[in-house]
Amino acid sequence: MDLLIDQELKNITPSLSTEEYQLLEQSIISEGCRDAIAVWKGHNIILDGHNRYAICKQHNKPYSTLEISLNSHSDVEEWIIKAQFGRRNLNAYQRSVLALKLKDIYAAQAKKRQLSSLKQYQNTVTQISAQRSETRQKLAKVAGVSHDTINKVEKIEALATPEQKEKVATGEVSINETYRIVKKKDKSQQNYNEGNMEWLRVYNVWNFQRDVMLGQEHPGNIPGQIALNILHYYTSEGDLVIDPMAGGGSTIDACKRLNRKCFAYDIDIKRDDIIYNNIRQGFPLETKDCQLIFLDPPYYQIMRDKYIEASVSSLDLQGFLDFLDELAANCYKTVKQGGFVTFLCQNYYSKFASLDGYINFGIEGYKRFTNAGFVLVNEINCPQSSQVYSASDVELAKKQKGMLNLVRDLLVFRKNN
Repeated sequence: MDLLIDQELKNITPSLSTEEYQLLEQSIISEGCRDAIAVWKGHNIILDGHNRYAICKQHNKPYSTLEISLNSHSDVEEWIIKAQFGRRNLNAYQRSVLALKLKDIYAAQAKKRQLSSLKQYQNTVTQISAQRSETRQKLAKVAGVSHDTINKVEKIEALATPEQKEKVATGEVSINETYRIVKKKDKSQQNYNEGNMEWLRVYNVWNFQRDVMLGQEHPGNIPGQIALNILHYYTSEGDLVIDPMAGGGSTIDACKRLNRKCFAYDIDIKRDDIIYNNIRQGFPLETKDCQLIFLDPPYYQIMRDKYIEASVSSLDLQGFLDFLDELAANCYKTVKQGGFVTFLCQNYYSKFASLDGYINFGIEGYKRFTNAGFVLVNEINCPQSSQVYSASDVELAKKQKGMLNLVRDLLVFRKNN
């Protein structure tokens, strides 16, 4: 008789990696299915052994079953989760994630016990607090971790990106480090929800540490607060904003915060809300008559080893300047009359930590965008953090009497009516 699969129950347990599945498959093919497949007695539903069952069916291998008597669906869920702790080599984060799947079950049990012993004069707030404390303690005990770790992992599960969760699950990043990042993100989110505008700058120097709420990790990351200020000064709610080299998506997230419509493109896609388009081939049709184009291209060859080969950072100087010529002309065709183009650029020394071969891309950008027909209406300094340089970089600069560049300019151009 074929066994039954309840997809909801199957999804409770973490999936095997491709490598783990292949090893299990090889073992069953060569040695047979040594472990019985656990099923819910009277229901014939698989509790544990979905992968073994699939492999046995595929290769016509015999298998045995072990019937487990359980009273309810919640009892089944609890049994499945607890079984994983004994069967798999899980780290503290993975154990905590599994244990948190028991939260609703344990909370219901705690509530039932509290209600059964509740006296009429007891305070409801005290009762709820006791229920939560009991649930936390039980989850921590099941996972074999501290109460504090359970709290941190729950916050990570609620706020972390899939990439962050993957890194902490594999042990690449610690629970504490990931929690610190998402806690900062949560605080930032609360500030936005409360209408906090600490990011707003009324002077023409915009100096920020990157906000993790705005954009994800990317070689060319900029503080998303730069995008917020650009949107504040040069767009209105509902306006269309274009970012043709979107990178980690800080412009996308800034537009979401301030209710702007955003089309974002790149040739190296890092997010689902970024569309593939090579800006060297021009702008897509849907960008026509936008209010603002935000340009943050690679800063010439400064980080070319961090970008893909097709990036404009691989161009030589003349090729890069030709690219800026074409970009300016295409921006003029795309942005509407009275609209804006902002161009973020960093100057360049052809020899590291020296005064040789200095290229001012602010001046080069000014030439090309004004030649295309734009008018310069503002220049804003957006300095980089000194943390972009290592201690060895600093020492080398001192020895060579050279300077490490932190200057980054934002040029704001308008297409006049």
